[in-house]
Amino acid sequence: MNKAVFFDRDGTLIKHIPYSNNPELVELMPNSANLIENLNKFNYKVIVVSNQSAVARQISTLKDVQLTNTKMIELFAKKNARIDGIYFCPHHPGPLTFKNEFVKVCDCRKPLPKLFHLASIEHSIELSKSFMIGDSEQDIIAGKSAGCTTIYLSKPNVDKQILSDYNITDLNQALNIIQENKIGK
Repeated sequence: MNKAVFFDRDGTLIKHIPYSNNPELVELMPNSANLIENLNKFNYKVIVVSNQSAVARQISTLKDVQLTNTKMIELFAKKNARIDGIYFCPHHPGPLTFKNEFVKVCDCRKPLPKLFHLASIEHSIELSKSFMIGDSEQDIIAGKSAGCTTIYLSKPNVDKQILSDYNITDLNQALNIIQENKIGK
């Protein structure tokens, strides 16, 4: 079984631009490429799990999300960092002023852990030896529900208490936590 580090996408791996549908605006978060490169060296699977409700809101299309993901993968690859899988939920539970096939209550939207379970099956991941790094309470709840050790990436000058296993302000701190925990060794 593999060990993994799960990441939220927007605000954790790439800069958060609310409901952006332009892949040319994708910009990596500071130290994200260095962290992923090191995780690759230590044989962690790197998996992205993300809510993309802009699809349900008709701001973006599935193709827009895929193009943004592709751009992100390309930017990481230029820095010798590999992402092993991307899982996202395009749904929104509503109510929204419009209806479409993506406006619905689903079982894949974080904080539910379904995307983690899908990744664990497809990549032979042992969730109890894995981590979740995210910048929202939903990310942390999802990671805990999946059985992962959680790391909350807080925003500078934001004093929000999230019940994660660890709190960091910079992705460089995550590598130290993962190495010190000896999870999956």
